Amino acid sequence: MKIIIMENDRFSAQGLKSLLETWGVSQKNITVVASIQALNNMLSCTTFDRVITPIQSCEDNIGDWLGLLANAPDYFMQGKIVTWEPADSLKLKFLSNKTYFSPNNIDKHGKIDDISHQLSLFLTPKNTPLRDERASEKLTLIEMKTLSQLCSGKTPERISASANISVKTVSGHKRRAMRKFGIKSLAELLSYEKFYNEVASIPR
Repeated sequence: MKIIIMENDRFSAQGLKSLLETWGVSQKNITVVASIQALNNMLSCTTFDRVITPIQSCEDNIGDWLGLLANAPDYFMQGKIVTWEPADSLKLKFLSNKTYFSPNNIDKHGKIDDISHQLSLFLTPKNTPLRDERASEKLTLIEMKTLSQLCSGKTPERISASANISVKTVSGHKRRAMRKFGIKSLAELLSYEKFYNEVASIPR
């Protein structure tokens, strides 16, 4: 089984590698990267059986995560990605409310025995795709990809040219995505302040 871990703290990464080894995963089959961008690049050229990642590192912004969601949907829908976040992570709750992403999560602040148990469950093969009954309320793949590219600094014209679609179509994807997120500017999306306000209003 080939596993990739996104973790920029080397001690956390080594701890995860050691726990995976206790469940029969060889160290040579574990790859560690330090950012969502690097993870996205690896998934575009190499196939992995499982992915462990936080939602954001210090090097990333929310656009990088939306790009990951848009570019690797099969990993998410087949339960091959698990997030590595505190159980009370606001980012986790917000993104599961706004995208198709319905997370399996390993509590980063949990006890070692609990983390080990959660890892063992994650390594068990899953054959049933994850589905979300509220799909119409959430961002589509193209909307996430558009926001991701805009967050990385690409202009609508450049996105239009690379995707072979009109600028008007790009603007439509952006408008619908921002409406679903409940934001008026990309600056709001990148700041997370809007995220936390939104999370506070999510019914528990």
